[in-house]
Parts: sequence; C-alpha cells; structure tokens
Amino acid sequence: MTVVRVLVHGPFTDGLDYLYSVATPAMPFTRVIVPLGTRKVIGVISEINPKASLPKDKLKSIVKVLDHKTLLSTPAIDLIKWLANYYQCTLYQSLRLSLPKHYLQKEQPECAKQIIYTLNNADHNDFNPAKNAHKQHKALALLREHGGVSHDTFISHEITSSTIKSLISKNIITQSKHRLFPKTHATTAITPRTLTNAQQSAVDAICQHLHHFKTFLLFGVTGSGKTAVYIEAIKPVIQSGKQVLVLVPEINLTPQTLMRFEQNFNEPIAAIHSQLTDQARFELFVKVQNTEINIIIATRSGLLFDTPNLGMIIVDEEHDASYKQQNIPTYHARDIAIVKAQKYNIPIILGSGTPSLESYYHASNGKYHLLTLKNRALNQVSNQVHIINLQKSKTQAGLSPILIDKVKQTIANNEQVLLFINRRGFAHSLICQDCGWCANCNQCEKPYTLHTKPQHLACHFCGKAREIILQCPNCQSHNLSDIGQGTEKLEDELSALLPTANIARLDRSSTQKKGALEDVLNDIKSQHIDIIVGTQMIAKGHDFQNVSLVGIINADAGFYSQDFHAVERTAQLIIQVAGRTGRGSKPGDVYIQTYQPDNPILQLILQADYKKFLEHSLETRKLLSYPPFSYQAYIYAQASKTQTCTHALQQLNHALVNCNEQKKLHCQISHVLPAINIKQAGHYRFMLMLTAGTRKQLHQLLNAVTNDIKLARKKVRITIDIDPIDIK
Repeated sequence: MTVVRVLVHGPFTDGLDYLYSVATPAMPFTRVIVPLGTRKVIGVISEINPKASLPKDKLKSIVKVLDHKTLLSTPAIDLIKWLANYYQCTLYQSLRLSLPKHYLQKEQPECAKQIIYTLNNADHNDFNPAKNAHKQHKALALLREHGGVSHDTFISHEITSSTIKSLISKNIITQSKHRLFPKTHATTAITPRTLTNAQQSAVDAICQHLHHFKTFLLFGVTGSGKTAVYIEAIKPVIQSGKQVLVLVPEINLTPQTLMRFEQNFNEPIAAIHSQLTDQARFELFVKVQNTEINIIIATRSGLLFDTPNLGMIIVDEEHDASYKQQNIPTYHARDIAIVKAQKYNIPIILGSGTPSLESYYHASNGKYHLLTLKNRALNQVSNQVHIINLQKSKTQAGLSPILIDKVKQTIANNEQVLLFINRRGFAHSLICQDCGWCANCNQCEKPYTLHTKPQHLACHFCGKAREIILQCPNCQSHNLSDIGQGTEKLEDELSALLPTANIARLDRSSTQKKGALEDVLNDIKSQHIDIIVGTQMIAKGHDFQNVSLVGIINADAGFYSQDFHAVERTAQLIIQVAGRTGRGSKPGDVYIQTYQPDNPILQLILQADYKKFLEHSLETRKLLSYPPFSYQAYIYAQASKTQTCTHALQQLNHALVNCNEQKKLHCQISHVLPAINIKQAGHYRFMLMLTAGTRKQLHQLLNAVTNDIKLARKKVRITIDIDPIDIK
C-alpha cells in the first residue's frame, strides 16, 4: 500500500496522510474522498510517500479516487507551491485560490448543458408542413438559417414544445445536449488607430521579447494611450494561438476594458472577477484550461486560473492597492503575476501613470525594462493645476468660492465637473453637542459613519450597521450633530447650491446594485450628468471625455497617516484624479484645496513630474532603510482579550530574537505593538514588525519559527503579511 498526503479543509498545515490501495497509480494533484472524523470529504493528493508519516497501521484508507489526471498543469502547480511557501500559508489555502469551489465540493462537477436542435438529414428538404402549420415553418426557417437552435431560442420565437415534439417524431429534427458556458464576449474588430512614435517604440520593444521572460514597466502619463500599447503588443500573441491574461485592479474597470478589447479582437473574451457565481467560475475555468478562450480579463481572483498556453501577462494600474489580498494568504497579485510570467517564460507588462516605488526602483536599476510615454496621445491637452489655500478661504458645502465659481462656469459651458472626496457616507461621525458623546461601534471602538441614503449608521471597519440614534444615551439630549463631510453630504449640499445641475455620486455605496455603475457611467458618457461626486473609485482608468474641471476637496488627508506608505498612495490618488480631465480636445483645469499649500511633497506632485516625486521618495526610503531597500513582514495577532494577544506575541518575539541571533540573520524585530486599528469586530489586534536586508533572510527567520507560529495559532488568530503595503 502507498501512503499519500492529502490536502483537506481545516487547521492542517501540511495535510493528512492516508493509505492508497487503489489499482491505478496515485498521482499528485488529483482528488480523492477521504474519511475525516465522522465525515467523508473531498481532498487533493499533494505528495506520494511523504517522508514523515505515521505507521501504516495507524492510517485510514482513502474511500474513492475522483480523478485520473492532474487537475492543473505543471506551471500552475509550481506557482501555487511557490505562493504557499513565500506567503507563509498552507498549500490548501493556496490551492483554493486557483481551483473553483466546485472541485472541492462536488464529486463530479459538470458544466451546465442546454438542448440544441438540428436538422436530421437531407430529407428535410422534401418535407413541406401544412400551410397553416406556421410554427413548423418558422422552426425550419430558423434551423436552415442557423444550423443549430437552442430550446430557449425556439421558445422565444413562440415555437411550442408540441411543435418541437411533432418535428422530432417525423424524424425531421434531432435533439442533443451541449455544454453551456457563461456568456463570453466577441465582436468584429475595428480598424486600429495610428500609434504615436512613443507608443510604437514601446510596442516594438515588447515584441522583441515575446518568447522569453522579461518584465516591462510601461510608465505613461494619464491619457498617454497605455491601452493602445497593450492591444498592439497582444496582437501577435493572439495570432500565434497563445493566451493573454490582462489584470485590472477592480471589477468596475472590467466593463470598459472589455469594451476596448471587444473593439480590437474578434475573439471570445472571458471576464473573471469575484462576483461570478460558483458555477460560472467553474465553467470559465474549464474553458480557459481547455484553451477555448485566449483573452482573459480578470481581477486578482482570476490570476491563478490555469492558463496552459499562456503567452503574455499585462497588469494594468500596477500600483493599485486592490491587487493586495488582505485575507490569508496576503499575496500581491502584481508580484505573483511576475512569478507566473517567469515560470511560463513569457513577457509581462506592468502599466501605470503613477507606478509604485518598488516597480520604479526595479526599473531604474535595470531589473525591469522601462518604457516611457511622456505625452498625452492624439489631441489630448495638458491640464492647468491651481492651488486653493483653505487657510485663507471660507468654504460653502466644502467648496471654496473660487471652486464654486469654476463649477458654475463649467456647467454653463455644457462641460462636466468631477469633484473628489475620499470618504463615502454623509458625515464622519455623530456627536452630542451637550456632553461630547460620540456614536461609536462597540465592536471596533471607532466612530460610526453617518449615511443618509438610506439612513443608517455604519462602521467602515467591521461592516456593522444600525439605525440612526436620535437621543444621546449619555445625557438624553436630542442635540446631536454630524461632524465632517462625505460624498453624500457633498451631493446634498451641491443640490441645494446648484438646483438645476444633474449630479451623480460614484462610491461603493451607490454602486452596490447590479448594473448601477454601468448606468451611471453611461449617463456620464451621454452627458446627462453635470457634476460627478466620488471617492477613489472615480480615479481609476475612466475616460470622461467632457470633464474639463476636477476639484480635489481635501488633498491633505493622506499626509497625516502613521503609515509611511500613505504619502505614496496620496500622490498617486491626486495625480490619477487630476488625469480624469483634459482627456478630449478641451483643456482641463484642476483645483486642489489644501491647508498645506507649501507642503514639499504636494509641491513635487504639482510639478506634474511624478518621476521627481518617485526619486525624492526613494531617497527618503533609502535613508530610513524602508522598502524597497529592505524587506518586511508584519505578524498580526487577534483575540477577544488584549492579554491573550500580547502574551502570544511576546512568546513569538522571544523565539524570533533567539533564532535571529543563532542564525546571525541581522533582522530587526520590533517589540509587541498595538495595531493601528487596535480593535476590530470585537477582537483586539497587536503586531510584530520584521525587517530584513534580503528576502532570503526574512524567510529564513520565519521558517525557523514555524513551530512557534503553529503554537501561537492555537491561542490567537495569526496573520502574516509578507511585503505589506500598509499598516492596518
């Protein structure tokens, strides 16, 4: 009998061992049914004859073999193993990112099928239904035109089941079942537009490296035509029959990216994102794995789909924080995409108008190939940037008089306005004017955000919501007041200030309903909207041709954070938002309201040279030995009691310090620190910060304390964030 290690759901770091006594040889990454306690569950074989195992007489036997070939291609298996090792998670946790749930929940998952009717043979040419058999005539006409017709299509043309049965009984048509996949996208390609010299140079450079691994950083100012470069670089890959994976940071960018690719490729296109049903995700996985689809547009949830014939990867808006997974495993999709390209030996393009410091650093030292688009494409014009000093200006509805006048003037010119405020809801908090009580979430000890559409209080940390409080529970006063401003309040105040203007709000709350985002974007495109009010959702990739004025309500918010990453994110956000104007033939104006007009970081941003900001930031990071000049991991502990957290981390800290000294790794290990969000969803959170000179040193240290981490996990919830992009 063979011993196999099987990955199953549960707190089993390395999997469980079972006896394999089936006649067919055991194969890694095939599914089996195994006993687990009193249940029988689906697991995946990860190893044959593992080195450390219980004696065979202590092992249970597998119940059933479900697969006779591996679930994934070799490069896909290598990638999930790498991810599990690098991000300090179990192989099962990594595997779940790749495999659809159906594989781990159903013995024989199947694609949905539909009934298709076809003409039986040549005899149908001699078949003439009665003159009054109109539905039979219609059915034959449809079949002769299309060759095969689905049952649903017949019904939609008012061809009844009795008509279908009659034609089957006369041996005129035959029915069969075919796999039914979620709708993919394909249209007739349009004539591509002429590239600028810079775009063509970028395409030429990429196409010289189509058959081996190379990382390109496409650093193009907003509106410079990065998507056109992607499309032209992809064409020879698709023509050679290879697959292309295009990553976008968020689902709201998927429709417009789809549209651009539909206009340029007469190919079926798969759109993969977190809102797909489990069945739709499974069926697209099958179709991509069988190379029936060659263009895959995906958020990070589609990154680990098995793409056996992959020829190129593109990561659009590579700087975006949405690529970082916050739950275990805390992987970064951009970084995994680079590793995936390396394992498939193919090129990868990282595109951004505001590249991350890490990517720019690698490009500047030659690790990545830097491609630059310095100018806006075609007739797009440069923007004029203006500073409004809020120290010297009173505001109305959060807007200075200068900005209000510009809004009115822009609308009068039949042009559109975009106003950015990076906080959704109506107000930051609700307080009592008499005693100072604040409406806090008991689970997080953070102020509730006041929402009015619909009316409720919501905690933006744990998601808890409750009804609006009308009376102070501390002093029974009804004198409650809202503090601060969010998108809802700005929308309401603008409606009162400009009653004839059509205003649209774009934030996570207003776009929750299916199709809501597409409806608003269509209204903006058709110029039914005068003013767009939104959060960072409006900063990402949208092409608003008629927006000639952008107002940034409070540019300072990100400069006050305890997190050293915040300055970079703020700079990226300001530049991305500013880039939403001047995208057509009309010049754009950007007005930035700030209480710190002399802030040196803000001044660098305003010079419209993001490269200077990057170089300045890299100098600062180097002086402080921050990434990318070092490598970090944060270890978070979470428990219902403070003492439980701190005690577990103190023991882990002791183990880390000892290993660091014994192995002479020279890593820096912090004391136990409170997390920035110290309480969340009823649990307290503390952390350790590890910093190393190399990735190897960092992972040597973490691997050395694997058993200590396992012991800590028995007492508290442990999350290890490798290469963190923020402090939570």
